[in-house]
Amino acid sequence: MMKKILQVILVCVILISVMTSVSVFASNGTEADSGRPSVVDKTGELSAKQIEEFTNRIISLNEVYKEELLVIVIDDEYYNQQYSSDLMQIAADYYVQENYGYGNKLSGLVVLLRMGASYNHYAILGTGDLEDTFDDDDIDKEYAKVKQYISSGNTEKAVSAAIDGMEDILNNVKDFHIFRKLIISLLIGLAVGGITVLVMKSKLKSVGRQRAAANYVIPGSFNLVESRDLFLYSTVSRTPRADNSSRGGGSSHVSSGGRSFSGGSR
Repeated sequence: MMKKILQVILVCVILISVMTSVSVFASNGTEADSGRPSVVDKTGELSAKQIEEFTNRIISLNEVYKEELLVIVIDDEYYNQQYSSDLMQIAADYYVQENYGYGNKLSGLVVLLRMGASYNHYAILGTGDLEDTFDDDDIDKEYAKVKQYISSGNTEKAVSAAIDGMEDILNNVKDFHIFRKLIISLLIGLAVGGITVLVMKSKLKSVGRQRAAANYVIPGSFNLVESRDLFLYSTVSRTPRADNSSRGGGSSHVSSGGRSFSGGSR
């Protein structure tokens, strides 16, 4: 009877492990609303054909990664009409006010490009599942791809490079989540193996533990007259002090309409 109960427990644990592995590739929400524009051009520089091509690229990314991406393109005229000079806040407010976001967590990624400006002209934010998933180094890397196009006013290339950068971030995030969930699955598998070993061990019968080896030595055959420790080698370990002068990771946070965003601006 006990054997059957243990078998049922093992089967249940194995099923949980398999379900966890499958969840690596499962989606977590409803489909993003295709009625919302994926590229918002406030400058009027993009043609209808260009917007359509960029929109199709973003929709494909939305479907693959289960997020809702948005690229906003503005100029100084639009920027000066906003109540805030913070590009992150402008992007977050627009994303929230226009009801963007995928699934129950309203996850997504938004990039804002301020064309023609020489500084304070780029922002990228993540929310929902994408909040706190990229740091300053990631932002600098993606910013470098679009910087020259923003400053020179090449809107088409700036948007294209921004979409490429968003895809890079999504790839990194996906790889991290897959790795983390596979580790969880591995730990569950190890737990299953551990339970199996313990069950098998509990069925073994062994002799009582002996605290000394007297029962295995012939009386008078071994006489220990001296005991000492002799060290042949010595090892010195040195740990460097932490260098607090280096640039830290992480990113800035803003909120809008009760929703939180992380990211940065350049």
